[in-house]
Amino acid sequence: MPTSASIGAAADRGPSSDSPSLLKRLAGVVHRPAETFRAVIERPSWVDVLAVTTLLSVVVSGAFAGTSVGRLALLDGIEQVTYSFGHEMTDAEYAHGAKLAEHSGAYAVVAAIVVGPVLALAVAGAAYGAAGRRAATRPTFRQVFAVVVHAGAILAIRQVLAAPLSYLKETAANPMSLVNWLPVDSASPLARVLGLLDVFVIWWVIVLAVGLAILFRKRARPLALALVGAYAGLSLLVAIAAAAVTGRTA
Repeated sequence: MPTSASIGAAADRGPSSDSPSLLKRLAGVVHRPAETFRAVIERPSWVDVLAVTTLLSVVVSGAFAGTSVGRLALLDGIEQVTYSFGHEMTDAEYAHGAKLAEHSGAYAVVAAIVVGPVLALAVAGAAYGAAGRRAATRPTFRQVFAVVVHAGAILAIRQVLAAPLSYLKETAANPMSLVNWLPVDSASPLARVLGLLDVFVIWWVIVLAVGLAILFRKRARPLALALVGAYAGLSLLVAIAAAAVTGRTA
């Protein structure tokens, strides 16, 4: 994970003339994000990275979802979502959910193919629209999209690590949630909020902030803090809404 020093200095360095290979770019996003993003911005290619990260997500998600543990996890997830809207599943609805879970592997593959590229487009579009016109230099959408796609390597790593952990724990609960890393009471309101915060998503947000700061010539540290704060705030709102629904149905 990038240090505060690397985040603070990321936007002030000049462009790199290197054109690193696919493997070097993927590895660079993890341990040398600033240098990697400067090279990506200079030569904004993204097809190979998006193809690799999507393929990883397809293989890992499909393999986990196709197991008995994955099917039970999907059924448990359906039940939790239904309950979060204040409705307890009837026997008929549970049976229907079980039939859906039989095809969980196919659903996971389709979701992985669609969600990754769509998320990258949405984030790139939001970043381009929010900061592009006010930036010191006007970047192209291709540059913004290349930065977002490369930052997505962090989420691909998350997929690779989370699937086997979920399989071993035999649960749909997020093994990467922050609550698993801190000594808090699992029944407390704080635990509910921390349970919605993902360690790898926070890492992804920070890495993305480094890339966008270099691209838009802004200070990376305030941007990273703002994005992490927005993510935490959204998670808090979700936790409050879930608590309100649970209170009404209790």
